Amino acid sequence: MFGVTHRAGQWAGTGAAARTLALITLALLASTGAVAAEKGCAQQLLVSGYTSDNVHSFDLCSGQFIRLLDTGGRLNGVQAVRRGNGYLYVASEENNRVVRYDETTLAFIDVFVETSAIGISKPTGLAVGPDGDLYIAGFTTTDVVRVDGESGSEKRRYSLAGQISGIDAGMVFDPTDRLLVPGFNSGNIVSLNVDTGTATELIAAGSGGLASPRVIVIDAGGERLLVSSWGSGSVLSFGFDGTFIERLLLRNGPSGLVQEPSGSLLVVSDQQAQVVRHGADGTRQEVLIEAGQGGVLGATFLTLLGTEGDAPPASEADQAWLIGVGGFEGNTLVAEMVITDGAAFGADFDPAQVRRVPWGTLEFELTGCASASYRWSGLEAAYGSGAYDVQRVAPNLAQQECEAEGLAPAAARGTWFGGGARDGEGLLIDVLQSGDAVITLYSYRPSSG
Repeated sequence: MFGVTHRAGQWAGTGAAARTLALITLALLASTGAVAAEKGCAQQLLVSGYTSDNVHSFDLCSGQFIRLLDTGGRLNGVQAVRRGNGYLYVASEENNRVVRYDETTLAFIDVFVETSAIGISKPTGLAVGPDGDLYIAGFTTTDVVRVDGESGSEKRRYSLAGQISGIDAGMVFDPTDRLLVPGFNSGNIVSLNVDTGTATELIAAGSGGLASPRVIVIDAGGERLLVSSWGSGSVLSFGFDGTFIERLLLRNGPSGLVQEPSGSLLVVSDQQAQVVRHGADGTRQEVLIEAGQGGVLGATFLTLLGTEGDAPPASEADQAWLIGVGGFEGNTLVAEMVITDGAAFGADFDPAQVRRVPWGTLEFELTGCASASYRWSGLEAAYGSGAYDVQRVAPNLAQQECEAEGLAPAAARGTWFGGGARDGEGLLIDVLQSGDAVITLYSYRPSSG
């Protein structure tokens, strides 16, 4: 269901500079560790990034980015994320798998199900049943397959052929243990009795403005269904008998939808990965997560993790590698930077798994043959903006040429750092024959302290 338009937000770059950057970042890898969670908040919001190919964790109190779920490049086109049996089950649509993680530590456990082996193509929807089994559905198939929640072995298959098309991420069990299944292409919602296998249409396409439904949520009050209606740009509410109640809010392309214990609604759009909090009546309250924060691209699904009594898994700030290609304006190099992640060290390294997420801008200004200053402006508030002076780590040929011929962009070649006060952080620069330059910043991810 995700076409070219939905993937257009992924940073690609253009021309020779982009090709140079792509080649260099095949060998440059950043660790994907976390920013520590803000102390005192015990809940996280997980945002599925279809285009960013990961699950992004945020502090539910502050909206601060915490970490990426997967560090091994196992996910591609993330859809539903469901909790159950002590696990997180993640639907990875584009490589046809369901991947399992520990719910408490978020550690990778296994590739739980290769969905092509059970006849499910492009897995989108997951639901954990009252029986502890996992129910899996795919966008280009019309079956729902029930597998054992521990072993992943197939237990039963349900056919919805002729009743639904384009099963989306947000199927859910209602209080009577019916499995409710949204059809993006068919525009309807189907009810499935998993005991008898009987399937019936619960909400017809167009009812109350229903179009391309994506996620179904059981209201905390137990009196209604909440549905993100992508095609009509709204969140709608229905009775459990399928009767339309009201339109709660308008949002362009709403995809992910989740309700907090307080009754507030969190809504995200795949077209703008901005998470907005609304009241239970749909009244807009605040922006919790800004668009693109934490590198989210193509947001599809929201999941709450933790409770008031649970401490979230937190980790220390870790190393970050940024890389960019830019040109000189006089003796100042200006480069748009990306931060890389997604692959693994050593024999497990796969260049196809490296992701490049836009980070912000660096400016490196030569002030002498062995001195310079650099300025940065990060896209995320945690990185902010700032500047400080740097110096060469050691004399080199570029410095020698500069002293003989005068200050010029070629003098930027080399390794730079901020002296003793910034030892352990620095910049690597190489000036190409084209006049462009490759700049790498080795530093650390922000910490909440």
